[in-house]
Amino acid sequence: MITISINNWSRIGLMALFVLLASGAYAQHAEPTRVTVTGLVKSDDGKPLPNVNVWRKGSLNEGAVTDPNGRFTYPKPLAAGEVLIFSFVGMERKEYVVPADYQQGAVIDMGLDLNMISELVVTGEPRMTSAHKGNGGLFRKLREAFK
Repeated sequence: MITISINNWSRIGLMALFVLLASGAYAQHAEPTRVTVTGLVKSDDGKPLPNVNVWRKGSLNEGAVTDPNGRFTYPKPLAAGEVLIFSFVGMERKEYVVPADYQQGAVIDMGLDLNMISELVVTGEPRMTSAHKGNGGLFRKLREAFK
C-alpha cells in the first residue's frame, strides 16, 4: 500500500502551480499576429496615385510601389504597430500605423507638398489646352498656392 503524506501533497501542489504559471508566461510571449497590408493611395482630390513608394519604417531592403490604379500590397506580413511610409515626388510624405484590428484595404490620402512646389520654376505660356484638362485640379491648386 502506498501512503502519501500531506507533505507530499504540498509538493505535488507546488509543482502543479509552477507548471501552470510557466505555461501562462509562455503564452504571453507568443508571436504577434501578422497581416498582409493592402490598400489604395490617392491624391487629396480622390484620384489614384501610381508609382508611390511604400516601405516599412526602419527597413531599407523591402518595399512596394503602387500600381497604375494606386493599389499596393506590402510584400511581407506586418504586426500591429508597425509603420508604413508613403512617398511621392511633389506630395507630402505619409505614415500609416498598422492597427491591431486591421481590416483589408487601407486608404492613404496624399496632399501636395507646398514647400517643395514653392521651389518649382515654371516657364511657358499660361494657356490651357485640351491636353491639360485632365490635370485641371493640379493646375488650380498650384495657382491657388502661388497667389
